[in-house]
Amino acid sequence: MLSTAPNSRASANYAEGSSFHDLFTSAVPISQAVVFPAVSPSLSPAPLPPPVFESGASVISVDGSSTPLNPLEMASASTAAQMAAKLGGTVTPEAFSGGYSTSSDIRDITFADSDVKINAGLAASLFATYGDAPGSEAWRMINNDLGRDPMATGTVS
Repeated sequence: MLSTAPNSRASANYAEGSSFHDLFTSAVPISQAVVFPAVSPSLSPAPLPPPVFESGASVISVDGSSTPLNPLEMASASTAAQMAAKLGGTVTPEAFSGGYSTSSDIRDITFADSDVKINAGLAASLFATYGDAPGSEAWRMINNDLGRDPMATGTVS
């Protein structure tokens, strides 16, 4: 049976920092509170604008039928340009072959001296979901594809 009486030994030891329970349940005097300095707005990176995607895009086959494309893979021209600048690549439209075409451009980001292509819409979606702070999941996933240090940010070197 659990006792509801206070643990006098734990409370007495709080000053020595030996009671796990008291560390989280006792009040901390204001003189011991940690105060974090405010971040200067000029030091904070500007937030990315929300990504814009092409809506209603589809693949058109040789017989004229169409299949809808994933909107997250269909970055607008301005969103693709922002992603290319952020990653240090160039926007390149992806071309279908064999008589297939798309109703809107699929924009990839290509890099000099690399065979790697990153879909601009998917990159924008990652940054919108996980943020673009150094070490964010977006950077880690993109850097993994690019073969870079997972904590790197900015243009491909």
